[in-house]
Amino acid sequence: RSGAGVAAGAMDINKCLCRVAKEFPEARQRCIYDDEKPVLYPHRFANMVLLMGSRRSGACIVGPDWFCMLVTYVLILVPSSFFLINVASRMHVIVLVIGLLGASLTVWAFTMTACADPGIVYRRRAGQRASHRSRAVSPEEPQLSTDYSSRTSMRRDDDELLRLGYTMCSICEVPRPPGAQHCYDCDVCVEDLDHHCPWSGKCIGRRNLVYFRAFLALLTFHIVFVICVTGVQLANGEPVT
Repeated sequence: RSGAGVAAGAMDINKCLCRVAKEFPEARQRCIYDDEKPVLYPHRFANMVLLMGSRRSGACIVGPDWFCMLVTYVLILVPSSFFLINVASRMHVIVLVIGLLGASLTVWAFTMTACADPGIVYRRRAGQRASHRSRAVSPEEPQLSTDYSSRTSMRRDDDELLRLGYTMCSICEVPRPPGAQHCYDCDVCVEDLDHHCPWSGKCIGRRNLVYFRAFLALLTFHIVFVICVTGVQLANGEPVT
């Protein structure tokens, strides 16, 4: 190609990149900061969507597989509603209460798993100390620079964290504590990453692992209870429709 054609093509690519940057400003920065300002509307960062709240104090965050998350809700609510209406309502009131309680707790545990912060590692702003939710690596918090006007001060803070056992993620460009790994589906680093669960819509990490385990336990109890009660009603010759 001629020099003029190459220059014209480069200008077209630059225009496209500028348009994308305006529509998705978070795409211009790989570092995801621990912002304190809450939002009241959906806000995208990496492959996650912050529905409301703030990243530091807690938020409602859904992952890239949000469609599978909605399918999971349907798989829980539809059979549970059928059981409560057509089976449990015809038996003793205790059966109905246990069934309703089991379904409600299962939905609650799944909601906390799917919407809670899994333990995303953010880059701290200037002079910001570690979040109270982060695991302590050293008894003494490193004294980070309060001047982020130059790359030198930011590099000095990164070196201090690396000395304390942090590792630098080459994708997120953020210092992460020991045990944190990068989730390529969510495109963020997560503390104590266990796995990426498509049925919950995102990865399971340090801050939502306990909810995930509670969800599995409650779901198992609810399924066994529904099967046993339905089996008893069928054994008595009563319809379930």
